[in-house]
Amino acid sequence: IGPDQIARPAVHNDIILGLFAPLYFFYPSPEILLVVQSMMLGLGALAVFGIAQHVLKKQHLSLLFAVSYLFYVPLQYTNRFDFHAVTLATPFLLFMFYFWLVKKFRWSFLFFILSLLTKEQVGLTTACMGIYMFITQNSKLKTQNYNSKLKNLKFPTAIIIASVVWVGLSFLVIIPFFRGSAHFASSRYQDINVIQTLFRQSTGDYLWNLFAPLGFLSFLSPVFLITLPEFAVNLLSQDPNMRSIVFHYTAVITPFVFISAIYGLKL
Repeated sequence: IGPDQIARPAVHNDIILGLFAPLYFFYPSPEILLVVQSMMLGLGALAVFGIAQHVLKKQHLSLLFAVSYLFYVPLQYTNRFDFHAVTLATPFLLFMFYFWLVKKFRWSFLFFILSLLTKEQVGLTTACMGIYMFITQNSKLKTQNYNSKLKNLKFPTAIIIASVVWVGLSFLVIIPFFRGSAHFASSRYQDINVIQTLFRQSTGDYLWNLFAPLGFLSFLSPVFLITLPEFAVNLLSQDPNMRSIVFHYTAVITPFVFISAIYGLKL
């Protein structure tokens, strides 16, 4: 323990890391984290298959999407770039969406909580997912009475509220408490010229690398809009690494590249 050591919540609110501590009783080396991370990312293919099967009803296409997920270059880079808690958001968000589709809301909520715990800003994306769920579900309940609608909309409403509370607590309470100041990354967004920041070559390259592998099908579905908060975080940053697929900054975006592509193909 040195004088420069700081508490983890002073940097990121990724308290899911505490769940990995017991693994060191079995294998006290960082390699165990990399192995578990690879395994969990791989399990995300099952969720991709399940989502595609539910939406497209065609097993061969579902299998194609699952295999494409495993070979998706940004996912490979994310896994290769060390161990990061937010990397686990990729399979968690996929399973959250899948279990919502099949109306297993308790399981969906479990993976929602796990997703939040991977990083402080993930709640921005899950809030958008909750809004999408609310709109989608509400459109299917037009013929039901008010009480029935209220009952069926409880889940997406809970997702939205919990997401907003998580983000607020993380950025306004937890991180400032442990750090003694605002989030360290806030300096990346100071004095930004939004137009100049967005319309640069690195943005085009970034979008190409993310969406070209799936033939830009993602742009055909409104599910793609769920990713807007995370895209804003990455594209408006003055850190060029956040607009690269080589690092872990695509972890929250990857699930919706595939989900929106699946829905895009259905159209």
